[in-house]
Amino acid sequence: MNFNFKRWIVVGFLAALMIFSFVHLSSAGSDYKVLTTSDSGFFYGIARSTDKLDGLPDTYELSHPPQGKSVGGSTQGQPLMLVMFYRGLHTLNPTVSLMDASQYFSPFLFMLALIGIFLAGRELGGNFAGGASAFFMSVLVGSIYWTKIGAFDREISLVFFGAWMFYLLAKLFNSTKQEIWKYSILSGLVYGLFLITWPGALFIAPILILPLVLILLERAVSGLGISVWGVFLLWFGNRVSVGSGLFLAIGVAAFLIGLFKIATNWDALSKIENRIFASIRSHLHLIGGIAVMFLVTTLLAITIGGYKHDFWIGFAQRIGGFLGLGGGGGGLASPRVATEMQVPGNYLNSLNVQLFRNVLLLRITMIFSGFAILKALWTRKKRELLLITWLIIPAAMATTQARFFRVFWPMWPVLAAYGIWTVIWIGRRLMKTPTLITSKWLDRFKQPIVIALVAIVFMTPFIYNARANATNTRPIPHGGTRPSVYHSLVDSYRWLRNNSPENAVVAVEWSYGHLLTGTARRRSVTDGATTSGIWENRELPPPDYVKLDVNGDGKITEVDDTDGDGKWEVAGGRRPDMQNLYNADENEFAQTIQTYRDNYGLKIDYVVFNLYRISSALWSSSTNEKNLDNYKNLDGNTLLLQFDNENVWYNTQSQLAYYQEENTTRYPLILTYELSTGGMGYSLPQISPEMKVLQIFYRGGELYALRWADLAYIPMVARVSWSYQVPAYLDVVYESLHGYAAVGKINHYPSLKTPGNGASINDNTPTLEWTSSIGGEKYELLVDDNSDVSSPEILENTSSTSYTTSLPLADGNYYWSVRAFNEDNESFGWSDVWSFKIDTVAPNTPVLSSPSDNSTLSDNTPTFQWNEVSGVKDYELLLDNNPGFTSPEVQTVITENTYTPKESLDDDNYWWKIQARDAAGNKSPWSDAWSFTLQT
Repeated sequence: MNFNFKRWIVVGFLAALMIFSFVHLSSAGSDYKVLTTSDSGFFYGIARSTDKLDGLPDTYELSHPPQGKSVGGSTQGQPLMLVMFYRGLHTLNPTVSLMDASQYFSPFLFMLALIGIFLAGRELGGNFAGGASAFFMSVLVGSIYWTKIGAFDREISLVFFGAWMFYLLAKLFNSTKQEIWKYSILSGLVYGLFLITWPGALFIAPILILPLVLILLERAVSGLGISVWGVFLLWFGNRVSVGSGLFLAIGVAAFLIGLFKIATNWDALSKIENRIFASIRSHLHLIGGIAVMFLVTTLLAITIGGYKHDFWIGFAQRIGGFLGLGGGGGGLASPRVATEMQVPGNYLNSLNVQLFRNVLLLRITMIFSGFAILKALWTRKKRELLLITWLIIPAAMATTQARFFRVFWPMWPVLAAYGIWTVIWIGRRLMKTPTLITSKWLDRFKQPIVIALVAIVFMTPFIYNARANATNTRPIPHGGTRPSVYHSLVDSYRWLRNNSPENAVVAVEWSYGHLLTGTARRRSVTDGATTSGIWENRELPPPDYVKLDVNGDGKITEVDDTDGDGKWEVAGGRRPDMQNLYNADENEFAQTIQTYRDNYGLKIDYVVFNLYRISSALWSSSTNEKNLDNYKNLDGNTLLLQFDNENVWYNTQSQLAYYQEENTTRYPLILTYELSTGGMGYSLPQISPEMKVLQIFYRGGELYALRWADLAYIPMVARVSWSYQVPAYLDVVYESLHGYAAVGKINHYPSLKTPGNGASINDNTPTLEWTSSIGGEKYELLVDDNSDVSSPEILENTSSTSYTTSLPLADGNYYWSVRAFNEDNESFGWSDVWSFKIDTVAPNTPVLSSPSDNSTLSDNTPTFQWNEVSGVKDYELLLDNNPGFTSPEVQTVITENTYTPKESLDDDNYWWKIQARDAAGNKSPWSDAWSFTLQT
């Protein structure tokens, strides 16, 4: 039996890469491993529902309350995969939780994707290209954040299914007539699962169709397919605003090579029609195979994924619209909302960010990719034409949305690896040419030790770059790059999970709502946006979205279908009212919350404040800005500013300023803005309702401009952080120890304050207090001696949030509740019913027991005892060496009827007495004072 060393070397290398990737991704930003990407919490929540129901949920109840967000089939795939992964692990180890499985799901799937990448590369250039493909994939940097530990976003499905789709399609395009049906069905199943996991997988479809067209044209007339393809790329490159160089370069190369091939076979053009039909006939098995693949995919998408039966037609129209064809309108553009959906500002930089985040390494792989492209255009094998279209289609889509660069992840490693294989292929051809002087020089590279050294030198920078970026991986999207922000948010979500009702609704900015639903398991009213920035009323009508009136009168109004297209518009694509809660003043904040509750039946119970947003909120509340052009530099560190005949001194080192007003030193709020980065900061030495604002602009760290402004109001996020003028309807119930998050509880209905529930008091005319409620104009108070509050002793209406009984209440148990009325005198909610007890009867006087009166003791830590008095909360003991008890040696409160001093008493004469106190605060008369003498 022959032992195949090469095969086991390849297996070992691939296994090493898989282990490296798993460990690499499992340690990347491992301090942040709880659902760390935008949509992880959303998909994790669906997985939790799937596991709980033992089936696929129709609605994700934690998103978009009160009705929940409909869960389409295109979002079911990855959560279902997680549940299967979890149940397998749980069977092996019952201590594994669904959250544990979700944290390692992406590293595990990435590891399996390397097998697909290896097989795809091997289809093009054998084991060498396969191994190189897997290596380049394992050291990608752009994918780390989305596939690391704790990430459960759809990007891992893109990597996994993209890798295996690439391999299966390569097999499909190169299959014989006997094998093609096997790969057609497998490709269709994988593509169908891809669609169930990510709707964006629809864009893979052109990658399947275009190579077929190119193959048919190429086999009809050599060079015809790629020359037509080159013309299209030249046309497309002239239409896009970014990335045009890539399309023009490949277009020129394809067109010129195509023309050269056609010129060498010019006679074939005279019979082009016959040749095209002949090419079609000779490739019927491939056409049929692709048709079967689409059929299998379509069946899966419709039956399991819930796609409409005509979804391919709709997709074709979208492509037409993208190209500005068929009345699609709009040309080369697509609507977008999130940062990742914006048009890339610089195509090469965006590509670098999504791949290696190192320009040198990117350019190395680009050089090899260039060789691969030229090789593919020259030899035009079926699999090579597939590779070319897999490059061009995502590259074209990325001109409109930066996130389409991620489709490069499974393709770029294979392209670069095939480029290396091409260089080696060229080198081997040169070595077979004895007339070339270079042959002997190239022979030296055949030595194993040389090959190993070259490989190590080449691979080391990629490995180092990947590890360095993994170490520095930090969450979280939308401005929370500081670790303390992430930890603060997670702290607040965990607090909510442990301290809030299960049906509570929470508002938090941006996609942090997804993180909240996954970690706190509470409903989030702000958890993301649609891709187009348009809220369609077929699935999620208002109450989900309200906004400030465009007239600027401060009112909250229902979003309107202003242009009559049957859709609800929200400027900017997200819920600007919820986004504006941090920046709002007291009235606007209350009005927004009240509108959701009264108009749409959605009661927001908690707001999580991201305190990192204070600076931006303060900038938004600044008004009446005026430039400060007149200033002097006094000593290098101090600036003297003049504005409206006022002198303002500003120290550039301490970043403190002050001015004189009414013979008093005032300290303005200082806001800083770095023009080159957009970074903001603030300095607040003194809080007052009428603060002045000094705005300081820097460019590259150098002072650029100054402005003097007024602060129109103190935004809510600042009030919460500073504990300053927080409105009564908002209770700050939690502040993260990490400093960047606080949880505010909304008082929709009156919350009772004093007397506390179950309290005992000794006041027959107690003052009852409660919190104000959002929208509450007046309150009705009920006090009754029956627990059902059906025949109240007191029924009082007041606009205040407290009431003192005018007539004394008899001793006994009482129950009370408050309800609020709005400005239209409509009741909208009762408080809970609390109880209190009035007790004005003092306890009985304690009777002393030991040490007995006038006794002599030798123990300097004697034990004092007295009789137990019923109904008593505690006792106060006085011990003094003076019978007047003017300066007690011991004065303490104890709950038992015995006491032993902790410290030794000096020899002396002592007197002691006891007083009892009940829960209402009534005190008994003092007991008789007994004495004893201590002689040790």
